Amino acid sequence: MEFGGITKKGKIGVSQMKKKVKHFLFKRQGFSLIEVMIVLAIMGLLAAVSLTVYQGHINKAHCTEAEVAAHDTMIALMRELADSGTAPAAQGYANSHTLPSGESLNYPTNVQVSFSGSGTQANPFVVNAKRSNPSCNKGDGEYTLTQGQTNGVW
Repeated sequence: MEFGGITKKGKIGVSQMKKKVKHFLFKRQGFSLIEVMIVLAIMGLLAAVSLTVYQGHINKAHCTEAEVAAHDTMIALMRELADSGTAPAAQGYANSHTLPSGESLNYPTNVQVSFSGSGTQANPFVVNAKRSNPSCNKGDGEYTLTQGQTNGVW
């Protein structure tokens, strides 16, 4: 029986102690195949979930760009109407617009905006925004904001 390097016969030699320590430290050669496979399966599951969540956030950001451009355009149209008393003429889809007052509306890359209407109750402003390359996959890909609304529709 051994206790603390001392046997019933007495002390053990340094070389015997080195052998025991070496055996204790190096007796395990590595991971088994099943352990490695389990770790790889867990990593694969985490990667799949992470990628799905990441793609959802990217798409949401693309849609938000179009929404922000539409809201900014509506604010500029209302400001133009209040300042000058006249509504800007309708303009088709473009990456930027210039209002009669000289204010320039520049939109993010791949976002196009169009607007129409005179700002009256009978003919309210309507702003449409869409994003291309990659497009927003909400609704039909076009965000429509009508004067008086706080939220547009896809």
